[in-house]
Amino acid sequence: DGAKEISVYFSKFETESGYDKVTFYDRAGNKVGEMSGVNDDTFSPNIQGDYVKVVITSDDSVEKYGFDISKIAYR
Repeated sequence: DGAKEISVYFSKFETESGYDKVTFYDRAGNKVGEMSGVNDDTFSPNIQGDYVKVVITSDDSVEKYGFDISKIAYR
């Protein structure tokens, strides 16, 4: 069987706080978390199961770095 829980690790994370958001969805399409702003060296919320969909939504005003995913944790 696959993982029971999964989380995404961001080595670098910088988006326009409150406007440019990274949203996490589980396999069923349920929104399970959201991140915005500066969150370097941070894990995403834990997502139940062995699947995560990562979606970035951005406006067209302030430009920031974005993010680097460097690991996936699971158990």
